Amino acid sequence: MSKHTFRSAIAAAHLALRGVDLLLEGSHPTVFALTRPPGHHSCRSLAGGYCYLNNAVIAADYLLEKLGPLTEQDDAQSRVVILDLDFHHGNGTQSLTYNKKEPAYISIHGEDEYPYYTGGADEKGVGEGEGFNFNLPLVARPNSTRDNYIGALVSAIDIIQTKWRPTYLLVSMGFDTFWKDPLGAFELDVDDYRVIGRHIRSMGVPVLALLEGGYSDELGDLVVKFLEGLQSE
Repeated sequence: MSKHTFRSAIAAAHLALRGVDLLLEGSHPTVFALTRPPGHHSCRSLAGGYCYLNNAVIAADYLLEKLGPLTEQDDAQSRVVILDLDFHHGNGTQSLTYNKKEPAYISIHGEDEYPYYTGGADEKGVGEGEGFNFNLPLVARPNSTRDNYIGALVSAIDIIQTKWRPTYLLVSMGFDTFWKDPLGAFELDVDDYRVIGRHIRSMGVPVLALLEGGYSDELGDLVVKFLEGLQSE
């Protein structure tokens, strides 16, 4: 931390809110917010993993406030879904959404990695949120493969589309899944991020992507590939 940390965290959260405004204007079907510090480890009363304010949940709650209450009762739908693709489980996001159906939360992450105590496949939500929380933990290096990851992504998208049918998708986009990232242990390569972006775009809903982790020298290249995929037809 430094004397500028809180100011930076506030700025990142405001950037996430601006991203929501751009989505709602209707002329920006894809928005990418360079939110640093990241946010998905931030809980209501706990900071960690370089996260101080939960940008994704702040954006989701703001979006839901703008959308207003459901006009028709649909127990299965969640109009806003957070897809977390950081190498580490978003314990903060899960804790803040676990008892809610909106936003729904789904995460692909390293099994038994930081933060160590959350992210199990048996964590499905509670109360109103039961069935609106999914975790898809994957084994990390040396048993991690690119095919396993893309397969999990396809499964996550199927859950999102068939179970929740969102109107908007928020992506907590971590690039620490890159094979050279010093804090991750997956085997994704540069061009895989274009593939990830294409899969997300295939859902056909407006997307707000928020930067989470990613600490390699190639971060800029990875972001470009991801955006290319998001903008593909």
